[in-house]
Amino acid sequence: MHWLSGMELLGENGPGAAALAASLVGVSVAWAGFRPVLDQRAALRKSNDDLRTRQEQLRMIFEHSPSGLMVTNCSGEIVMTNCALERLLGYGRGELIGSKIEVLLPERFRAAHVDFREDFHQDPVIRQMGQGRDLLARCKDGHEIEVEVGLSPMAGDDASLVLCSVVDISERKRLQNELARQARYDALTQLPNRRTVQAAIQSAIESAKANGKLCAVLFVDLDRFKDINDGWGHLIGDRVIQETAQRLARVIRREDVIGRLGGDEFVVVARDLSDRQEAGMLAQRLVEAMQSPTRVEKESFNVAVSIGIALYPSDPGSSGEDLLGNADAALYQAKEAGRGRWSFYSPELTVRAMERAWIRAQLREALNQQQLEVALQPVVSLDDHRPLSYEALVRWNHPERGPISPALFIAAAEHSEMIEALDNFVLRRSCHLAAELGLPIAVNISPRHLRSPHFMNEISSALASAKLSPRLLQLEITESAFVGDFDNTSKRLQALRGMGIEIAIDDFGTGYSSLQYLKRLPVDRLKIDQSFIRHLPDDEDSRDLVATIVSLAKRFGLRTTAEGVETAEQLACLRAMGCNTGQGYFFGRPEIQGSRRSELELV
Repeated sequence: MHWLSGMELLGENGPGAAALAASLVGVSVAWAGFRPVLDQRAALRKSNDDLRTRQEQLRMIFEHSPSGLMVTNCSGEIVMTNCALERLLGYGRGELIGSKIEVLLPERFRAAHVDFREDFHQDPVIRQMGQGRDLLARCKDGHEIEVEVGLSPMAGDDASLVLCSVVDISERKRLQNELARQARYDALTQLPNRRTVQAAIQSAIESAKANGKLCAVLFVDLDRFKDINDGWGHLIGDRVIQETAQRLARVIRREDVIGRLGGDEFVVVARDLSDRQEAGMLAQRLVEAMQSPTRVEKESFNVAVSIGIALYPSDPGSSGEDLLGNADAALYQAKEAGRGRWSFYSPELTVRAMERAWIRAQLREALNQQQLEVALQPVVSLDDHRPLSYEALVRWNHPERGPISPALFIAAAEHSEMIEALDNFVLRRSCHLAAELGLPIAVNISPRHLRSPHFMNEISSALASAKLSPRLLQLEITESAFVGDFDNTSKRLQALRGMGIEIAIDDFGTGYSSLQYLKRLPVDRLKIDQSFIRHLPDDEDSRDLVATIVSLAKRFGLRTTAEGVETAEQLACLRAMGCNTGQGYFFGRPEIQGSRRSELELV
């Protein structure tokens, strides 16, 4: 049929128009009924697309999570893993799929883990196995790492699946352990610190109570360590401390504990001793361990130790702090006895310790309130008794207790930061007195102050304040000033001599072996210690020693001063030996201000 004729059938009045109209109505009705189905299908397709998008997002999150992740089923098989887990445990991509989860555990835990896993799957809400716990995981190469594990049952139809997170906490654990160790051990020596030592003391006390034996606390302190630390610096000082720790640790018993309290202070805790003699024998071994020179780099140091011993239950006090305090008091007595020694605690030492503490506190106040004064003692020519100079000697008249012995408060200052302040007070006061009298005044300077970085400026300031010529100032130092830092100390003294200040070695012959350095020492005078003068002229050894010192001094162009001259016989002996000058009660006692000059000229 021609297509035009077909159109005619559909014309407005054509016979097919009515039929077509009826057909279109039917199609419209049918489409209206089918449209919800299409809408549902479109919505389903969109939902599926969204689901796939979410699944892809979840897969990406799972795959790229920095934590190790895996999914296991109720049989313990691994069905999914991510790259982080495989890298952490050393497996290749997908290599763990299908393996039992127990393959990731150390063999010693695998059998027990199977039971735990089964219990978990029966009721995962109640049995949060491994949730947040620190466990061990076995890597492919067999080594073990510490991990934190979290388990999360999968929601939905397949609740038999479990998501496992595995985080490596090895570094965290290492840091925690290191912090815990630092809280208990000394960083420099790796010995137990004060906190751990105190616990060891208390443990030893409890053991002594239980078995009826003794425990001992030995307080060990290096002699004159400040000279090394100040002279050579803290790096060398630290090396000396480390070497000391190793030596001391080698001679104690296996059951003993040695720790470092700080600085140059060590403590040995000895438990289950039969008697005090055992403690004394241990102390002697510790002293002997330090008798050979300590070598650090190219230097050699003679480092001795002094030791104070306290016993439980023999000594007063029942706590660790009591024993430490008693041992510290005994240590002070050992140092006073000559150092390189050990001493047992006795009750009277507590009284002396309290006295020292009082002196330190009062001395600080005395410096602030100007309670100190400077006395002058003449140094005279042995030929005509003419005063040539004075020595400045500090005196303390306490407002309540009256005069306090210089031996007490100077020793207290030397064991604290106050020695420099005390030196400076005497230095400034002496410079003003020298300007008034027109004669040189000698000032004692501590080794610690001599090494201070501010010392040279303080000398210049004191001279300028008094408008004093440097030639009217003399400085006296002890032989210990040269210990550990001979070259630097010599350079500083040489600079002082270059200013015109005279340098003398005080108490010569009682300290270190300076005779071998005598030619190199930048000094002008040797002061012979009064302990050698005291027995003149009767004691032959004293005569020989003093004569040798005078002879050596002459050989090296040095003058000599004898300290502690008290008799005409001593004066005659010293004059015969050729000693230049002397001081002591025979010539005049130390005087505080007044008309000193006229009084001294009458001597």
